[in-house]
Amino acid sequence: MLGFDYMKRYSEVVRCIHLFLCIKYGFKETKKIRGHSVTEIIENEKTEIKVDTRISTNIKLSYNKSDILVFGKKKEEIIIVEVGITGVTNQDRLNIV
Repeated sequence: MLGFDYMKRYSEVVRCIHLFLCIKYGFKETKKIRGHSVTEIIENEKTEIKVDTRISTNIKLSYNKSDILVFGKKKEEIIIVEVGITGVTNQDRLNIV
């Protein structure tokens, strides 16, 4: 049951960040999260957004799959977004100062 709750929260956070990035880079104009669905790869002439895809590297890496990767084609910049969700049991142990 805890794994299901984790994945549900994780998917919602990824969906919110994906919508924010789609609006920021001109893929969407609406700010409604309900109708938004995450697509694996979305691109236009300026930007490419990839979700949950492998990053090709020259060396072999065990963990080369990013949650969200934003590649700016014109500015030649890369933004890697990693999402981490704290489990319910771990939240109880956290001391927020």
